[in-house]
Amino acid sequence: MALQRQEEIDIFFADQMRAFRPKVAVQDIASLDIVRGRDRGVPLYNDAREAFDLVRASRFSEISQDQEVQNRLQSTYGNVDLVESFIGGLAEPHLQGSLLGPLFHASVTQQWTLIRNSDRFWFEGTDAGFTAAEIDEIRNTTLLSVIQRNTPSYINYPTNLWSVQPLVTFNATNEPDDKNDYPPQNVIKFSEVYEVRWVIKADKINLKLTMSSTNSWFGIGFNPLDTGMFDA
Repeated sequence: MALQRQEEIDIFFADQMRAFRPKVAVQDIASLDIVRGRDRGVPLYNDAREAFDLVRASRFSEISQDQEVQNRLQSTYGNVDLVESFIGGLAEPHLQGSLLGPLFHASVTQQWTLIRNSDRFWFEGTDAGFTAAEIDEIRNTTLLSVIQRNTPSYINYPTNLWSVQPLVTFNATNEPDDKNDYPPQNVIKFSEVYEVRWVIKADKINLKLTMSSTNSWFGIGFNPLDTGMFDA
């Protein structure tokens, strides 16, 4: 998953979410979330925007710049003031540097700010007991630095753990290499046939795939769209 590209967050749900089967009954998660909002009295889209000091939308084009989304909102609700918060929030264009639009961003920001400020263990709080120097040290501590402190020094990590590396071309070779080049803990054995080892060097990840069998056929392939074995 470290190299799998994340799907864009938008108003379109994957088919698996519209026919989710946790146990026996098939559930439409999108419809279920809409019903949850109605049951709990979540304000409609424009009312929610107004509550967060955002300007009310007067046209569907002010909710989304996507013409298809505008058409679907028009055919479903007919009136901008009837759009539900869950749908309107998903339809909004994302803010710069965010995965959320204005409504969801305002809601999430307020919620987490309230949770943080009410937590007496929050490191910046007056009850936490940290000195100014300690608070400054915590502020400059990253997830990467925490991982590096607790893993062997010979392991290299990307500078940004949250960023997926750009799509690159695979270079494959059958030339033998030294097994000791790969850290012993960096190994996954999928079966008696497949084994994968890896080592991270600066901004590159070297993978070693070993396939061995004496009584059956085996194969592996990659496709250019990063969607598994389809069209590989």
